[in-house]
Amino acid sequence: NTNYNRIMKTDTKTCKGCGQSKPLSEFHKGIKNADGLQSRCKACDRLRSIEKCKQEPLYKKWSSMLARCSNPNNIKYKNYGGRGIAVCDEWKIFANYKAAVEVLGVQPTPKHTIDRIDNDKGYFSGNIRWMNKTGQNINKRLSDKNKSGHKGVHWFKNRWDVGVKRGGHKYYVGRFIELEEAVAARAKWIDIHFPS
Repeated sequence: NTNYNRIMKTDTKTCKGCGQSKPLSEFHKGIKNADGLQSRCKACDRLRSIEKCKQEPLYKKWSSMLARCSNPNNIKYKNYGGRGIAVCDEWKIFANYKAAVEVLGVQPTPKHTIDRIDNDKGYFSGNIRWMNKTGQNINKRLSDKNKSGHKGVHWFKNRWDVGVKRGGHKYYVGRFIELEEAVAARAKWIDIHFPS
């Protein structure tokens, strides 16, 4: 065994990835080659793995998620990391995030993307789902300018104005004296015109 360790450290092999001559200890075992080692060194193998991940459509979304939650220079940081939205430690490794998304099943349509169920919590198992743009718009947090505490309801000229935005269109629902009446009218209007 001591002899084997000495050979692994002193004998070399040329990597087919980078073309460098490296000690045998820098290669993973591989049964396909006569020498019992893989043809690429460990460093090239790691790089190849990363490049392969980058080809997956989910990789770009994962990378964007990490950036907006952890990079203060990211344009979207103030709405994510800046307000405490974080990515769980487990998902900071792409393979773990990919496995969690696979548990959700196949993406229903190309228009569906990953959505956080509770918009005030971070990215972790149990708080994500596939959702289309309409569903995500419904799930948005309230604007800082919203004084009613309810989406689509705002105070204007001594009345509660009620509206609904869907698919790039704005729909006017009506004006109400009581806030509760305005909220109920909006919910009823959505149920009639956009049943889920």
